[in-house]
Amino acid sequence: MKFGHCLRKHRDKMGYSQEFVAEQLGMSQSNYHKLESGKSEIRTRYLVKLAVLYKISLDDLLLTVEQKEFLNKHLAGG
Repeated sequence: MKFGHCLRKHRDKMGYSQEFVAEQLGMSQSNYHKLESGKSEIRTRYLVKLAVLYKISLDDLLLTVEQKEFLNKHLAGG
């Protein structure tokens, strides 16, 4: 799953509009839309704000299920 799709999934889960999230981040709705559509890369300063806004960890925001499984397997020595 691409990062932009994950952003939308978390936003939809919280019931937030793109306009609301963009306002919380201090950007325009069109710039936020570009993040969700994969037309723009996210700046680091927005990652923590999004994690707090969506009430999730940075891992949950950034990593796919497959990446988490890989990390868990290899960090556990398996």
